[in-house]
Amino acid sequence: MATKEKVDCPECGKGCVNLKAHTRLAHPIEEGTPVLSYKTERILQKEISQIVANEMQTQEKISSRIPGTKIDIHKPSARKIPFTLEWFKEHHPMGTIVPEETLPVILNGVRVQFFAGEEITAPKPFIGEYHRWRSAKRSQGASRPMVEGALFILGGVGGLGPESEETT
Repeated sequence: MATKEKVDCPECGKGCVNLKAHTRLAHPIEEGTPVLSYKTERILQKEISQIVANEMQTQEKISSRIPGTKIDIHKPSARKIPFTLEWFKEHHPMGTIVPEETLPVILNGVRVQFFAGEEITAPKPFIGEYHRWRSAKRSQGASRPMVEGALFILGGVGGLGPESEETT
């Protein structure tokens, strides 16, 4: 069996058979950087690859499902698929208005900013909520929840309907 020839390390001058392994172990990149064995490094690389693959699968699940549905409900990392402006644009007709008032409208965590006097093209649910807010404000004052001037819609697309009294 042939033996490998020793190579001198350019940093310390020591002769070694595997210069790459010697450099990684004997000369860490920064002071305080932990030194890992080759085997430990390979194990960590495999674990990182598995985590990345799992995250990619989760992202595929997210993109293929309807926003608001829960994924991985049996795992500690369970979460809902988020709504996006792109989803609203794909699933709702667009409309164009020139707002009379500057107001951010937020539906299911997606924000569309309406600026007074500037034409905007946005999904119709946002425009509808803007108009509902304006008419409610004119008729009875601000009755919807406001946080720093932002209109938050708590519920499905289309906003909150009029409250009905329960009869027993």
